[in-house]
Amino acid sequence: MTYNSNIIAELSLQQARYLKRDKGVALFMRVELEMNNPDVVALEKAIAFFVKRHESLRTIFPLIDGEFKQVILPADERFALEFIDTNTLHKSYEEIRTEYFENAGVWFVDKQKDPLTRFFLFKLAGEKYMFLFLVDHISCDDWSMEKIIKKELMTFYQCYSDGGEPDIQPLKIQLRDYAEQRKTWISEKGEELKKYWKAKTSGYDYIFNISDFYEGYFLRNNQRLLAEKTIGKAETQKELFAIYDHPQALLYTTKISGQHFNAITAFAKNNNCTISSIIYASLSILLYSYTGKRKTLIAAIIADRFVSENQLIIGNLLGEAYFTGEFSDRLVINDVIDQTFYDILTNCQNLIINYDYLDLDRAELRASCDMVVNYIKYYENLPDITEIQENHIDTDINHYPLKNTACEYDNGFILYWKYNKLLFDKELIEDIVECHQNILEFMIKNDDKTIGELKNYLKAKATTTI
Repeated sequence: MTYNSNIIAELSLQQARYLKRDKGVALFMRVELEMNNPDVVALEKAIAFFVKRHESLRTIFPLIDGEFKQVILPADERFALEFIDTNTLHKSYEEIRTEYFENAGVWFVDKQKDPLTRFFLFKLAGEKYMFLFLVDHISCDDWSMEKIIKKELMTFYQCYSDGGEPDIQPLKIQLRDYAEQRKTWISEKGEELKKYWKAKTSGYDYIFNISDFYEGYFLRNNQRLLAEKTIGKAETQKELFAIYDHPQALLYTTKISGQHFNAITAFAKNNNCTISSIIYASLSILLYSYTGKRKTLIAAIIADRFVSENQLIIGNLLGEAYFTGEFSDRLVINDVIDQTFYDILTNCQNLIINYDYLDLDRAELRASCDMVVNYIKYYENLPDITEIQENHIDTDINHYPLKNTACEYDNGFILYWKYNKLLFDKELIEDIVECHQNILEFMIKNDDKTIGELKNYLKAKATTTI
């Protein structure tokens, strides 16, 4: 296939990392919106404008002269809205939706030929419709989805529906420009990045041991969990990753709001730190307090959106960082928060976008990690999570023992605890979550206290509930 009429560019560091790890399984993201008697012509115009605005939505990744490249396709009929009348299919929308999700797993496997985005409009009963947008994860991250795609699509649709045109400035840079900028950055700063991460992660070369958590449960509750006898234990990376990559995970969701959230917000303001530094610090302290491990390692997913131009482009701009901790009972809580605040700043300045340039053994670090954290800030109020709150919901593969997605809203937090159920028992997770809630409550009222004093508080708290 020739690409003479298309734009050809080098891969971004994230795209190169994604394609290197690609195991022939499509990971995709979606927007799903219920619409009442929509203006189809306006929706088609909105999609056309949207696709033309963002080159990344039109990008495929063919091999050219033995190397993967970005190829930006023209904004043509391949990106048109597809209409499906569900009333003729004699199936429920839920069944059809499941089929299309399964189909996406086939459509997006081959990233060299066909578009990695699809737009659908399903006609339901009466005047009800469902709009569905699917996009491969190589072209999109959570920031893209929540802060660009959902807002722009509906804004453009409303403009055309009202008989107007979108009044929006063209993008200053496209994803291919970002890719070029980051390649230059890493060539200039590569040695500095190597030194930073080598020093920070030195000594983290052990294998995650789930028994530490079960021992923590026993010490808190004075009883053993039956699951401790059947959990997956590993002595090698290969054995551990076989457990991590097993598609058996559960999601446990909790919420922090009202007076508790207000207290956290006030604490951050009064102590000149961020709410994120309090959350990261509380999770590190949780790992030490619960398991007794003096050295803790948290992997963090961080979007490279620190400059305004990057905040407007759709793409997978995800990087990684590591929060290391060396604990003792003598440490003062406020010192831990201050160190975490500093680590957030320096980690973001030294974000890992691609491991190949840093001589880091990602597998070794993954095997040592206690938890992975994804912190996301939403500038809106809490959504309703009544149906899933404090329930254990089946979810997809985890790749780590425990993942905490911390979502900060204007009026509260939602913490999504995603865990590997070959490792963690439901009762164990609930106890860990309760312990974390107690830690947060103690921290913001007693930041001048030591972690040893916190542990005494946790012990007394656990004793009263047994």
